[in-house]
Amino acid sequence: MILKAAQIWKVYWSENGELCCITTDESFFVLKYNPEAVEKAQGNREEIGEDGIEEAFDVVGEIDETVKTGVWVGDCFIYTNSVNRLNYYVGGEIVTIAHLDRMMYLLGYIPKDNRLYLGDKELNIVSFSLLVSVLEYQTAVMRRDFETADKILPMISKEHRSRVAHFLEKQVRSEPVTQQVYNHG
Repeated sequence: MILKAAQIWKVYWSENGELCCITTDESFFVLKYNPEAVEKAQGNREEIGEDGIEEAFDVVGEIDETVKTGVWVGDCFIYTNSVNRLNYYVGGEIVTIAHLDRMMYLLGYIPKDNRLYLGDKELNIVSFSLLVSVLEYQTAVMRRDFETADKILPMISKEHRSRVAHFLEKQVRSEPVTQQVYNHG
């Protein structure tokens, strides 16, 4: 996959520098950075082609949606799109948080409050609840790190278990695991 600079609208890097999201006018790409490939290529300049270091990134996902604003929270890319939805992307899955009635701009996420803040052009501010524990759980599941997922699950309140169960159902997980989400803790 080669994107020309003219096609790119914006690049969003995750906090840990492992993931990035490149947005274009019609879609967005989630990439995983490969620092070892970059280090190796810097040691052997012949591996650096005309378009750069091809192995520097692995494509994690390509989504046919237009990102208007975005922010990374851990390994989850939270964004607003061209049809005024507030979504997040985690490990290949898109989860809708809310349908917005107008264009809103992501202002940021405050983990200690579990709140995502957005504003509009009239300076109205709205916030949505988004639990860090749910995002961490979903990330662990998508990484197939079920040991970590099992440790996080008890931290998710019972009223938020249906969101987790729905996520697991989309992952084609077994019914007993989904039942465990409701009964855990």
